[in-house]
Order: sequence, then structure tokens, then C-alpha cells
Amino acid sequence: MRFGIHISLLTLLCATSLNVAADNAAASVDTSAWKCAYCEFDQGVTATVTGGFGVVSKDSFKFGEYSGLREQGIYVIGDAVADYRNVDNASYWDISALNLGLDTRSLDMAGGKQGLYRIFLSYDELPHYISDSARTPFRGNGGARLTLPADWVTAGSTADMSALNNDLKDVDLETKRTRLGLGVMVAPATQWETSLKFRQETSEGQRQIAGSFYFNAAELVMPVEYTTNLLDAAVNYHGKSWQAKLAYHGSTFNNQNNSLIWPNPYTPMVAGADQGELALPPDNQFHQLVAALTLGFGDSSKLMADVAFSRLTQDANFLSATRNANVSVAGLPDDSLQGRVDGTNANVKWRSELSDKFRINAAYQYYDRDNKTPRRSFDWVITDVNVAAPRTNLPYSYRRNTFKLNADYDIASSLKTAVGYDYEQYKRTYQEVEQSQERTVWASLVSRSLDNADITMKYAHAEREKHGYQVVAGIDVPENPLLRKYNMADRDRDTLGLRMDVAASAQSTFGLAVDVAKDDYPNSSIGLVSSQESHLGIDVTTQVTKRTSTSIFLSHENIDSDVAGSQMYNVADWNGSLDDSFDSAGIGLNHIVMRDKFDVGVDYVYTTSRGRITYAEGGADSQLPEASTRLNSAKLYGNYRLSQALVLNGSYWYERYTSTDWAFDGVSESTVSNNLGLGQEAPSYRENVFLLAVRYKL
Repeated sequence: MRFGIHISLLTLLCATSLNVAADNAAASVDTSAWKCAYCEFDQGVTATVTGGFGVVSKDSFKFGEYSGLREQGIYVIGDAVADYRNVDNASYWDISALNLGLDTRSLDMAGGKQGLYRIFLSYDELPHYISDSARTPFRGNGGARLTLPADWVTAGSTADMSALNNDLKDVDLETKRTRLGLGVMVAPATQWETSLKFRQETSEGQRQIAGSFYFNAAELVMPVEYTTNLLDAAVNYHGKSWQAKLAYHGSTFNNQNNSLIWPNPYTPMVAGADQGELALPPDNQFHQLVAALTLGFGDSSKLMADVAFSRLTQDANFLSATRNANVSVAGLPDDSLQGRVDGTNANVKWRSELSDKFRINAAYQYYDRDNKTPRRSFDWVITDVNVAAPRTNLPYSYRRNTFKLNADYDIASSLKTAVGYDYEQYKRTYQEVEQSQERTVWASLVSRSLDNADITMKYAHAEREKHGYQVVAGIDVPENPLLRKYNMADRDRDTLGLRMDVAASAQSTFGLAVDVAKDDYPNSSIGLVSSQESHLGIDVTTQVTKRTSTSIFLSHENIDSDVAGSQMYNVADWNGSLDDSFDSAGIGLNHIVMRDKFDVGVDYVYTTSRGRITYAEGGADSQLPEASTRLNSAKLYGNYRLSQALVLNGSYWYERYTSTDWAFDGVSESTVSNNLGLGQEAPSYRENVFLLAVRYKL
């Protein structure tokens, strides 16, 4: 549609020029040499093909986590982009095929006639390589039923599992998503537009999960075999001063495995507790209808409204209450959850320009999550060991009302200010807080008083208040009554932001961003007590010479949180502090060796993160080992134009990543006596990547 509008505007410009010339024909102006510089368009087929190879020095799941460059060896580089344009009948098509030699390959095709119809097809592969350092004695990983080797010896703790070391096998944790999409858009008339889109996404692989028998736990590998289908249909109407839309969105999720069955590697605590079963994500459906309307009132006011009704259902069959034949338990109250959640979402927005300098905006949002899942009582079996008191499911619902009002005023041509008020109210069921509200006031100032500087400042203050806090009936064991969950507790929040962009000269620009946020929980004796976040960012771009340009950025972010806890249950008797910091810096340099022929460049990025946890109990301070990451990444590249159509690209990429994590470092499969782990290591790598490719434009 954007291309079609572009054609219409340029055609109008051309027609206007011809009309003006015709009206002044009496002046006998010779227009034979006149030319519309904006009326020329690429016609026919244009295409660019890139081919070559890349070499990766070592195997690393972390390096190739999302890029697909996870194995040592040679990779094929293959990209192709082509398009076709016919200005006479406004027909077109576009094709792109990227990363054909990698696991991140994609294909996109689209075509049609501008303003009349559009057809598209897309295909993507999205890998996620999680870990290649896991080891486990379980067999059948990637399937729905795990087993233990025939020589396995059960024991009361991991230290006494005599066959563990001999039975450990490497297992890779990885998933791969494949997405296929297709759709069509048709505009049968000037005001009408309809669209239909379908996408299927499949996920395959295996990742980590955990199961337990009372206090004895094991880290397991669960199968991933998901299929998600999504369908979107919409009808749009564009009137002279109003627009309307009616749409449907639906999705279905299917899991090929409804559970994971695993053997107990420990000596059973009771007879028959030698096998466990874990429920995996259940099949479910989601359907939504949306209606939207936009009304324009002259050139100064606009009203936008939409409403959506949705339904989420889940009726997968229940698993059996236990796999222990020696545990006597009553039958399940039903075959499935019969889960159903209805949602209603409504939005209304109003914008009005009262004058050339003064504008008002108002918005209201209503959302109701109505959980209609029936309440039933279930006999509860604790990890296939014994029967506990019955439990009743709690179908959590909530209703949220949000109102926002703001106004902005142009004090001068170079100075604008804005103020606003936001109000949010929650009403909940089966939660510790039934009702809460939050009020926020904010103000901003935007200055363009200097020809070479833009400055934006914003301050906001928010206060959230709750109406009572009580322990939810039906939760066993009950929560500590002194606990206050951070998302529902009373909270005071202050935020301050500053952004400055300065053109120091025609060759240099400077940017500065500062953001600070502080949260206080004045009535929380146990839980999150306070937190503070700060961020500082600086970026500089300079054209050093006509052929050399450089850019630099620096960033620092810090997050501090204070929590209070209780061992004695009736008083806060220990405190903890979490300090996380993130730093990054980078520089880029590009130099044109030969104009329109040869250029080279370098990009370097350094990032580091640190996490510190300290706690105080009984007057003594303690600290956990620091968790950290560090990344050094440098890329050298060059582009040499062999001809107008042929370009040679070459690059060298060096990257080193190190990390320390007390949850992994020195923790083997048997380090924790009651947890049979996977023995994963904190990832580290050193990689060298060489790329050489040729790009040819047809």
C-alpha cells in the first residue's frame, strides 16, 4: 500500500506540472527538454545474489545460541533478494531467501497489484541451542518415557549412587521452531480491504525440567513436540472521516506428549514409589473477536474505540492421581479440567487540538478476565508417596480499569510541555488483595531552543494502595501473614528521565540518556522492601574526514533490591540485598580507501554484568559468590567493488565470552545429596569466524 500511495503522489506531481505548462502555453515556452525527476521508477526485475562460505573455529552452543553457528567447520553463505515492478499495471512481487546455509534460514515471498490485492508466503527456522554440557544417567531423552540403565543402583543420596559416574551420558538441550505462514489481502473497492492470514509453528527438541519424590529431586530432560496454528481474518472499511474494522484471531496449541514418566533413581521412601509422572503443557485453544472504530471530527479531533471478546479453553484429560499402586486414592472428580477463561477488553481514546498550541488526550481501558473453570475438590497425592488433605482449585479472575488524561502545550516554537494523570484499579478474586488502585502524575518538557540541541525531561510519581491483605483460604500450607507480594503491596514509585541530542558540528553528534527509578514498599515487613534502578547512556558519532567516520557508545545500568525474610514466621529476622550491574561499550570505524571501490571497517563491543547477593542474619553478614559475564567481540570487514554489479565481501570475527555462576561452577551431578543434577557448566568460549562472499546484482 505504501508503494501505491507513493505512485499516486508522484503521478499527481507530474500531472500538476503538465497542467501548469498547458495553462501557460500562450507564453510559447519550449517544454521539450523538461523532465520530471520524480517520475522514473525501476521497471522489470532486479535481483541481488550473495554466495560464499564461512569458517567457525570451535563448537559452542552459547556462541550459536540463536545464530546457528554452533559447530566447528565450514558453513555455506547463501542469500538472494529479487523484486519485480510494472508501473503500467502496478503489479509487483518480492522474494528474499536469507541464511540458506544456516539453521536460521528464512524465505519470504509477496506479490500482487498495488491497491487491489497482495499474496504472501513465509518460512522461518529459529533454533535455540541451550546447553551442550548436560549429562544424565536417564535413557530415552527426548521421549515421553525415561528409563535407567540395567546396572543402576538406587540409594538414599546421590553420593551413594555407585553406578552414577559410569552411567552418565551427554545430552544436548536444544529446540527448533519452524514457522510457515501464508495470507492474502484483497481490496475489492476503494474503501474496502479484507485479509486472511494463517501461520503454523512447530517446535521440536528437548529441554530441562525437574521432578521429585518428597525431598529427593532429579533434573530431567523433557520432550518438546508442539504445534501451534494461528488464523487471523479482518475486514476494514475506510470512509472519508471514519474507519471501521472487524477481525478474528484464533490459535490452537497441541502437544504430542501429555506427560513425562520417569523412574525413581533413589531408594523409594515407601513401597511402590518407584515411578513418577509429570504433566506437560496441555492442548488448548484461544479465540477472539475484535471490532474497532475511528471517527474524525474535522481536522482537530479524533475518537478511537475498540472492543474484543475472547475465550481460552483447555480440556485435556487428567493424568491419574498417582502411579503408586500402593496408594489408595478416590477417583478424580472429572475427566478434565474443563478450563475456560473469558476475556473482555475495551479501549476508548480521544485526541483533540483545542488550538494550534494546545492538545488534550484521554484514554480509558477496561479488561475483565473471567475464569469460569469449575471449582472441584481433588484428593492430593504428594509425589506418589502419600495422600494429603484434599485441595480445591482456585479459578483466579481479575478486572482492571485504566484511565489516562494528558495535555501538551507549545510554550514557544522551540519549547513544549506536557502533564498527565494515570489511574489504574484492580479487582481480584482468590488473591491476597481483592482491590487496589494506583495513581500516577507526570510532567515532561521538550526543548529545541538551540538549532543543534534537543532536550527531553520527564518526571513521574506513582502511589499504589491496597484495600486489606489477607491469606487466601484454600492454600495449604498457608503463607506467612506478614508477607506482602510486591505486585500487590503498597508502593511509592518515582521515575526521572533525561534525553539530550546535540549536533556539536556538521560532522559530530552527541547523545545522552539518563533514567532513574526508585520504588519503596512502606508497609511490607516481609518481601520486597525497596528497589532502585539507574541507567546512563552516551553515544557519539563523528565524521573524522570525508572518508572516515566513527561512532562510540557507553552504557551503565544498575539494579539494587532489598528484601526481608523470616525464619521465625512472626517477625522479620533476616535481610537480603541484590546488586546487579551491567556495563557495555563499543566503537565502530569505517574508512573509504578508494571511493566507490574499496572500504574497510572495524566494530568492537565489550559488555560485562555482575550479580551480588548479600544477606544478614543474627548480626552476621554473608555473601554468595559473585555471578558475572564478560563478552569481547571484534569484527573486521572489507568490501571491494570488482565492477558495478560485483562486490567482494570479507570479514573476520573474534569473540570471547566468559561467565561465572555459583549455581553451576563446581556443581556436578552428585554435589547436592538430594538432587540428581545435569552437571551443566557456566558457558565460556573463544571463537574465530572467517567469512568470504561475493555479491552480484543482476
